Amino acid sequence: MCGACGAVAGDWATPLVSGMRRRRRIASLATALTSGLRIAPAAQGWTVQRSTGGMLVASTLDALAAAAAPRLRYDTWESLTGAITDSGSDCSRTAPDSGAEQHGDYRPPPAPVPVAGAPPRVVLTGCGPLHVRLTAFVFAVRGFERGSVALEAADRAAPFRLLADGGLVLGRAPMV
Repeated sequence: MCGACGAVAGDWATPLVSGMRRRRRIASLATALTSGLRIAPAAQGWTVQRSTGGMLVASTLDALAAAAAPRLRYDTWESLTGAITDSGSDCSRTAPDSGAEQHGDYRPPPAPVPVAGAPPRVVLTGCGPLHVRLTAFVFAVRGFERGSVALEAADRAAPFRLLADGGLVLGRAPMV
């Protein structure tokens, strides 16, 4: 379930980005991080409008990232962190989530296989609430990052580490 509507969660991220307040913040951030797109919250996702007038509906964070990441205006974690800060999130500490976390015990599905090689680089440490960091993480993984990276959500009732490699979010791994 994803919240008050009683609908079944659409993807692994739905419990972490559910609620109109979170979707509104994600839409604002996604619009700021991309060029030529206007993203707006919708009842169960987002609408993505191109400068040409074309529009699509993204019902999951993955669908939003697939539509928006090719137009990401940033190509490094440092510039992306700066953009998140400029959009109103405090990157000097992990800010509280907007509203009480409805699914504090939720963790994304586990990564199917461990990432081979060096440990993943942990990115976006403390850049605001989890839904903001998660959005930026998925956009960057789809947009410019092809190496092994991790996003840590240590400040939750059910902490987790989200792994990505080769341009794909793989799933969670235990906190190290």
